[in-house]
Amino acid sequence: MAKVKTEADTKLEKAVKPETSTDGSVALKKVLVADEISQEGIDVLSKGLDVTYDPKITPEQLAGTINQFDALLVRSRTTVTKK
Repeated sequence: MAKVKTEADTKLEKAVKPETSTDGSVALKKVLVADEISQEGIDVLSKGLDVTYDPKITPEQLAGTINQFDALLVRSRTTVTKK
């Protein structure tokens, strides 16, 4: 059975579309996925983003690496604080 494309799918595809610079090169945004998501979710994000998937990252590791990313994707396991 074929999957029906929803409005949410379309919005997500637009959100992860890579930006093209003035010289025509593509700048991929770096995203850290810090909680578990499906392989399908990772695949969709990876179409337009540089995705690092680390669902077992510790708060200490997160604090030490977050500055290397443009975005952080979390669900309920990871708590994000000012630190």
